[in-house]
Amino acid sequence: MFLNPKSDKYEIVAFETEEKWLEHRKNGYGGSDVGTICGLNEYSSPNKLWRTLKGLEPKFEGNKFTKAGKLLEQSVAEYFSEDAECRVIDNEVFFCSDYFSVINNEFPYRLSTPDRMFFNSYKDDDGNIKTELCILECKTTQRVIDLDNFPESWIAQTQFYMGNMGIKKCAIAWLERGIDFKYKFFDFDEDFYNAICAEGDKFWKENVIGNKEPELTTAQDMIERYQQDNGKVLDADIDVYAEYKDLIKIKAKISELKKQEKALVGSLQVGMAGNQILKFENKIIATWKTAKPSTKFDTERFEFEYPELYKEFLIEKPGARKFLAKKIKD
Repeated sequence: MFLNPKSDKYEIVAFETEEKWLEHRKNGYGGSDVGTICGLNEYSSPNKLWRTLKGLEPKFEGNKFTKAGKLLEQSVAEYFSEDAECRVIDNEVFFCSDYFSVINNEFPYRLSTPDRMFFNSYKDDDGNIKTELCILECKTTQRVIDLDNFPESWIAQTQFYMGNMGIKKCAIAWLERGIDFKYKFFDFDEDFYNAICAEGDKFWKENVIGNKEPELTTAQDMIERYQQDNGKVLDADIDVYAEYKDLIKIKAKISELKKQEKALVGSLQVGMAGNQILKFENKIIATWKTAKPSTKFDTERFEFEYPELYKEFLIEKPGARKFLAKKIKD
C-alpha cells in the first residue's frame, strides 16, 4: 500500500463485501452527500438525503445510469491513464479492497471513498521532475459538460476527499454520452473545503444525529410532501408577485419562440418533401425519417367488446397537482 492505513490524519478501513461497506457508511456522510447537503446537487436536496439516511425513503436500488457508471468506471480510469499519461493505481493495490472508507481521524463522520488514486508528474520551480499523489474521480454522463460551468457537486465531492486525505490535487474524468472522453485537474481549495465541511458537519450533528428534519427547499421537496392540495388560499407578498410577473413574461417569450420554431420546421419540411436527409456543403443538417411500425393495444375496442372484463382491470390513480400560472390584467 502507498498510504499508511493509520496515519495522523486518517485511517483506511477495508471491507470484504459491498454490504459491509454500505453498512459502515451509515456512520457518517461522504463525498457524494456533501454536494447535496450544500444545495449544489440539482437531482436531490438536504431534506431528501435526510429522509433517505433516516430510512424514511425507499432504498434506491439504482437505475440504468448508475449501473452504467459503475460498469464504466474502470474504462474511464483507463481513458484517463492513457490520455493524461498518469499512472492510475488499482483500489485493491492502494486500499486493499474495492470496498473501503478513508476516515478522518479528527472528524470520524467524514467518510471518503475516492474512485482511484494516481501519480502525476510535474516540474518544480527549479525544473526538477516531481511526482505527487492525486485523487481521480470517474464520471459518466449523458450531458455535454460546460468547462466554464462545471458541476458544483462534482467539485464539492473531490474537494471533500482531498481535504480529508491531505491531497493537494485531483482530476475529474468523465465520459459524455458513451463517446466523448474529457478530464480536468483541480487544486485543493482549503477555504472551499472548510465551508462545505461546516455545512456537512452541521447537517450530520443537528439533522441526522439530532433527528431534526431539514427545511423543504426545492420544488420536488414540495411535490413529494404535499401531493394533495389543502383547498386553501395563500396571499402572495410583493416578492412572490414579482416572481409571478417574471414567469408570465418568460412564458410569453417561450410561446412566441415555439411559434417561430413550428413555422421554420414546417418550411424545412415543405422543402424536403419526400427526402430523408437534408445537407448543406456535404454536412447533414436535418433528417426526416419514417419511424418503424409499432404495435399498440386497442383500449377503446377492448372496452366496447368486453366491457365487464375491462372494468375488472380499471384502477384508480390519485390526481397529481398541476401548477398553472394565470395571466391577469394589472
